[in-house]
Amino acid sequence: MTNVAILFFLFIFCQRLTAQTVDQPKAGSGALEQAGADDFRQRLQEKITASEEDTPLEWDTSALYVPGNTVKAQPGKISILDTESELSYEFKILGGVPIELSLDTQYINIAKNGSLSVDLPAQLTGYGFGLQATVPFFKLKDTYLRARVAPSFFTDNWGATANSFRLPAQLFAIYRPSEKLIFVAGIAASPGTENPLTPIAGLIYAPSDKWVFNLIGERPSITYALNQRLSLFVDGGLSNEEFKVTKAAFKGKALAYKEVHYGGGLQYQAGKNIAVFLSAGRISNRALKYRDSLGKVGIKDSVYTQLRLESGF
Repeated sequence: MTNVAILFFLFIFCQRLTAQTVDQPKAGSGALEQAGADDFRQRLQEKITASEEDTPLEWDTSALYVPGNTVKAQPGKISILDTESELSYEFKILGGVPIELSLDTQYINIAKNGSLSVDLPAQLTGYGFGLQATVPFFKLKDTYLRARVAPSFFTDNWGATANSFRLPAQLFAIYRPSEKLIFVAGIAASPGTENPLTPIAGLIYAPSDKWVFNLIGERPSITYALNQRLSLFVDGGLSNEEFKVTKAAFKGKALAYKEVHYGGGLQYQAGKNIAVFLSAGRISNRALKYRDSLGKVGIKDSVYTQLRLESGF
């Protein structure tokens, strides 16, 4: 992982040295090309609600904590700390086609208190390398096509084995009939998982400078701006990721962590390109489940707190 991170930063540095030869995006008409529909960053929302300075290098990170709660039909308790991070760099090729490279990581800490009938690892880990491109959708006005692939490894020890390798991909169309409205529709594929295909559909509507309705993907939200720095929001999200376990009892088996959460909080614009999000709410439908009926640990509903940071450079 250290060598990969070094190579990633060296690539970014070289790209920045040659940035003068790349066309920079223009405000307004070029904003959509900088937009995205990724569930982690929701960049489409940002691009239609704010006029931002170009920030080709971005780092977004979040941590969601669920305190210890009782396990269903078994003794013991489980607390979860779910962290995600994405470092991305965007540039243009072939006269203006936006390309984004990213390094994504996920770490889930599973703290067990008491004896469980199902053997679980102490952590789940994942990392991947994303490649994304956005092009005009034939000659249709204000319509774009976005494709993304992300070779990844999901296991319980940061390993990189053939067994833990996956190639998730997304393909979707973006249509912007006005500056305040964006539609997105497409499909996400994750071969080798229990649910290999997932539809992508939704919209983002910003009727005024105060309100934004972001109804896309796995993290929909509604935001109301109190002023230029402080906003209120309600949002939701879910997890449904699979990891290949290396523990002896279930070596090579797929373990899924599933949950649905919904709540609200505050967004603080700490700087021109730095935003901090603090939220809390309820988390339900929680389970750690092995495929092929090898065992399941259902966890009772609880509360959660989440801290998220979005920054650009």
